[in-house]
Order: sequence, then structure tokens, then C-alpha cells
Amino acid sequence: MTKTKKSKAEQQKSTGASTELFLDIPAMFNEYDVNFYMMIGARAIGKTYGIIEYCMEHNLRLLLIRRLQAQVDNIFTKMSSPATPVCDDKHILTSVEKMSSNLYGVFRAKTDDNNKKVADYDYPAIMYGTSLSTFATIRGVDFSNIDMIFFDEFIPEQREKPIKGEFEAFLNMIESIIRNKEIIGNKSAPKVVMAANSNNIYNPYFISLSLVRIAEKMIKEKTEKWIDYDRSIYLYMPKNVPISKKKENTALYKFAKGTSYSDMALKNVFRNDDSRVKIFPLREFVGKCSIGEINIYLHKSKNICYVCATPCGTKEHYDVMRADEVLQFQHRHSKFLTQLLLWGEGIYFDSLASQGLLREYLTMEV
Repeated sequence: MTKTKKSKAEQQKSTGASTELFLDIPAMFNEYDVNFYMMIGARAIGKTYGIIEYCMEHNLRLLLIRRLQAQVDNIFTKMSSPATPVCDDKHILTSVEKMSSNLYGVFRAKTDDNNKKVADYDYPAIMYGTSLSTFATIRGVDFSNIDMIFFDEFIPEQREKPIKGEFEAFLNMIESIIRNKEIIGNKSAPKVVMAANSNNIYNPYFISLSLVRIAEKMIKEKTEKWIDYDRSIYLYMPKNVPISKKKENTALYKFAKGTSYSDMALKNVFRNDDSRVKIFPLREFVGKCSIGEINIYLHKSKNICYVCATPCGTKEHYDVMRADEVLQFQHRHSKFLTQLLLWGEGIYFDSLASQGLLREYLTMEV
């Protein structure tokens, strides 16, 4: 059963904190009605708390996803779950049940008129939790009652283990949950909310959805919102959440001032190196090949390789959604390009997006 010494609401009351300091999740849903919401925000601005609170207030059954099973096992225990802070604030008693080796359920505890627990579980679950890496192993579970899918921390940190074919695994997971709900059941598909910190702009999801350059443009133009109605995607990268400003004067961020970690955690800045970004006139180059969103040029008279977004017109093109073509590209060009990247000389990019995409294409596991 969930039990803590002091709830978040009580802590806010004693410290003078306010919900106005945090991300406004209801406003996001009210502003745009799409199927896929992608939130990239600074640390501890209320992404997870806000989504869980929204689902509980609107009686929506939530499936929370993390990338790796070890992450799920760490946040779902007998004593607590990601729903614990919200439930404590609302004085709701909960229990966590391990439903299978890879799936957890969070249940309201049965209580009497005095909010005293009389039984651990009051079915059905208010929330489930599992991982992307093990979802394919779940058998015999009906997810037809899921109203919202929340993929938390979907952008991996640098130290995290990669998942082979991660974006395809994500699509397979969504297909398994939704099935033919929209066609046969004549029901709306569950909303999918993806949230993360700005760890890496060249993540599998941005690359596969061609969002790297869009995110980079948003950063340059200092815009927070972008929407694609055709694909029903809303990309939200909030910059001015009040709690982040207040955190600048706390002990940790005084200590980490001026570091890339501080920029990521407080200002929602992606951590990337722009030392090789330079604009060249393309008339000095000849197109070599293209892959995904990038085009590779060689200088006509100097030992310079230039990678940019401008199409080079070559017939040698590789589709990043086809495993065989990615392998062909890596086989033919990885040795030469990897050496240039290691040397740090003789290769330039028109943007951070091109730089990151090349690195991803060279190391992509298919």
C-alpha cells in the first residue's frame, strides 16, 4: 500500500510552492487535439505528475511505458509507483501488483467511509506499467480499455543501453495496444504522450519521424510549439516554465552553473557540439551520395567532405527505413566517414542536425 510521510500538496503548502510553477498539461490537451504528443522539457517541471494527475481527474486508464524493464522495476514497487505523489496529494490509497514478470498494475485500495483500507485491490487498475524492451513478451493481456499511453523518458541518456530497431519496436507496441480499435470497434485510438528531457536531439524517434531539423529550427527561432495535422503530431518544447527559473539559485544548479547539464536541466537545451558546423558554397563540391535526410558532398579540389540537407542529385541514395540499404551504406562508406569524424578534420556540416544524423546512420543497428 502506498504510504509516505508528507504529500506533495502538504510540501507545497509549507514551502509556498504553487501549481502555477509547473507545466500546464490540461492546456496542452485543450489547445491541440491530436493522437501523438511529444514533450521535450527541462527536468522536474511536472511532465510525469501532470499526465498522471490529468488521467486520474478525467477517469482515463493509463499505460505508462519506459524504455527498459530495469527502469520499470525501479519505479514500481510494493510501496510506491509513479502515481504515488498524485495519489498522496488526493488522499487516495493505492496498491501495486506485479501482474506478470514485465507488467505492473496500480489499483485503488478498497476503503470504508473513513478512508481506511479494507482490501488491497479494487479492480480494475487505474494504471499499468511496462517497458518497450519487453513489451513483445507480454501475453494474454487485454489493453483494449487503455485510454492513454504515456511513454516517459523516451529519449535515452548517453549511458543507457540502446534497443535494436527501437522505433520499429515502438510502432509494433502501439499496434499491439490499439489493434483495430478505430476500424472494427469504431472507437477513438488512445492518445499517445511521449515525454523526455533534452538529452539528445538525434534520438531514434526524431530521426525516424524526420523531426531533427524541425526541432533544430524551433530552437533557432525560439518557438515552443509545432504541429503536423497530417500525421497528428504535436511537438512541444517549453522554455519558460517558472519552476526552472527558481531552481537556478538552488545548491545543485549553483554548483553546475555553466555546464551542459545545467543548460539541459533548466533551459531545455540539447547537449551538442557545433564546432564542425560551417556553410560552404555547393558549387565547389560534387555530390557523392545521400541517406535519409542528409546529403554527402566531396570538394572538387580539397580533401573536404561536406554533409548538408541540400539534395545532391546523385542516384546513390539509401533509405533509412530499409535495413538492407542502411547496411549497404555502412559497408561502403563507414570506414572513410568514421575516420574523418575521429580525426575531427576534413569534414563539415551545414547544421547540428546533419552532424548528428550522420553519426546515427553510421552506427544504426538494423
